[in-house]
Amino acid sequence: APFCNLSQNRLAYEFGSESIAYLQPGAVVFLAGTNWDFVLRGLRYVSDWRPDLTVLNRDLLPADWYRTWVFRRHPRLAGIPIPTDSTGRPLWGRWGQKLAAAGYPVYWEFTERDFRLVPSLVPGGHLFELLAQPVDVLGQGLLEQQEEFERNSLFYSSPERVRFDYDAKMMWVTNLYRAGMYYESRGLLGRAKNMYKRALSVKPDEDA
Repeated sequence: APFCNLSQNRLAYEFGSESIAYLQPGAVVFLAGTNWDFVLRGLRYVSDWRPDLTVLNRDLLPADWYRTWVFRRHPRLAGIPIPTDSTGRPLWGRWGQKLAAAGYPVYWEFTERDFRLVPSLVPGGHLFELLAQPVDVLGQGLLEQQEEFERNSLFYSSPERVRFDYDAKMMWVTNLYRAGMYYESRGLLGRAKNMYKRALSVKPDEDA
């Protein structure tokens, strides 16, 4: 019974607040996951925390009704045309890079479909910052800043905290696994291995 009582569970708040607390002013955040989207939209549009941010769900962006809402709420974004491929399919990564080139800080939820963006992505806490041009992730102390963030993270402080919260556990495992893929594709194999080991630490014998 104690494990079923989540009334004092603040993991979603901690994860959401950590995700956006240190983002640059006026940032545009592209999300792909439902859980993360719910948490950040709740903080941004319901609690009005970090009202300078724009939170976008990539899976909903193809829908006309959603883009209408986005551009009505954030008309500045409508001035940056959305690129398309030869079939007319929107290219959200390219649009994010165009926004970055126009001076908007852009943050990205990295997933398995985003490997072509890796050269332009740098770790930015729970998210990755998407830049207009490729960047050397080993320069400018970027990895050191990320490691400092992880050491101080409330959400990642202990796998025990997420073991009995299915949604939090899935976020833990998925984010660390995807971070591992990012670092592996960057050639940073030691850091990639560390991410994978941390993902498995929730419960190694369980198919999470």
